[in-house]
Amino acid sequence: MASMARAEALNDSEKSDFWEQGYLSFRGLLAPEAPAIRARMDLMMKDAPAATADWNAVDAGGASFVLAVDDKGQTIPGRILKVQAAALASSAVLEVFRSPAVVAKVKELYSFLGHDVPEHVDVFGTKFFPMWPGGVSVDWHQDCHYFGTASSRIISCGVYLEETDEENGCLQVVPGSHTSDFEHKPGSGLHAQGEWVTPDTSATVVDIVVPAGSVVLFNSRLLHAARQNKHAARTRYSLFGHFVPSELDFSWRGTDFSHGKYLDRHQIY
Repeated sequence: MASMARAEALNDSEKSDFWEQGYLSFRGLLAPEAPAIRARMDLMMKDAPAATADWNAVDAGGASFVLAVDDKGQTIPGRILKVQAAALASSAVLEVFRSPAVVAKVKELYSFLGHDVPEHVDVFGTKFFPMWPGGVSVDWHQDCHYFGTASSRIISCGVYLEETDEENGCLQVVPGSHTSDFEHKPGSGLHAQGEWVTPDTSATVVDIVVPAGSVVLFNSRLLHAARQNKHAARTRYSLFGHFVPSELDFSWRGTDFSHGKYLDRHQIY
């Protein structure tokens, strides 16, 4: 992959927004590279091994190609919802998360968040969502629910490889929700895979509409979801991963995510 774009320094307003709102959006940060990355995701999907119906296949010894479900919660043969541990299936995934443009933003945020600045940082829990027409990816949730820790030192990252809007399934967030805890319950229908939150009807919801190559960094406690892709033809390719100080270890429901133990945890710097 060609060298990634050089990042500009965060200004004080952006840092304050991340602290108060829980997220920052960097429009087109990787725009020049997005088409090539998308093509490599197509190659990864073409070479996919047998798919699984296990939405939480997080420790399978390699990447897991997870089947989508219909509105009755039944798996759809041949239709992939997500690739879990995507970095183990394509080197392009780690190249994205290790890109100088992304790493520069992450380093600045760590220097601002009121913690000791970590000497080394990993990315773990890498995922690819193809988001087919008519499909979904995730319902409302906090990433930290699936990690077994509410540490504010985990920075989630979404990379949108295609133009993303309300029609083809953009990210939605509730600004400021990273300061609260929410109860997660098993989903149903199109969201039968996973455990989700029902937001308060008074919650302020923001659609993150971005061009291809955009990067969104957010607190792992931020309440977020994705709209359903209701476009007849457009996909919505995106990559996700979570930055974490290398010394921070944690586990969830019997899966140890510790540095050096969990296969889909990779040192970034």
